[in-house]
Amino acid sequence: MVKKVIRWSGGIEGLVNVAGFPISSKTRAYWEVPFEKVNSLMFRQVFEVDTLGTIDTIQLVLPTMKRQRRGKIVNLVSTPAVNGHDKGYPFTAAKG
Repeated sequence: MVKKVIRWSGGIEGLVNVAGFPISSKTRAYWEVPFEKVNSLMFRQVFEVDTLGTIDTIQLVLPTMKRQRRGKIVNLVSTPAVNGHDKGYPFTAAKG
């Protein structure tokens, strides 16, 4: 997708990362279980989207931005990442 945008537009001026792991009936427990019950799969799934997804997209656009000698990257985080939260440990860790 990034290559298509670059070919179509001739470059890339900015990237806004707003990665977010979806909360559904299957993942609701990620917010509700106490820390000692959070398993490594929960952390891995959230990190895959929230952290590695952000890193992956930056790595896709950065070579073009460097070649152009311009471009902006903005990474947005959620409130729990900034203020902490007494639940949702995988989300807080992945965005913080």
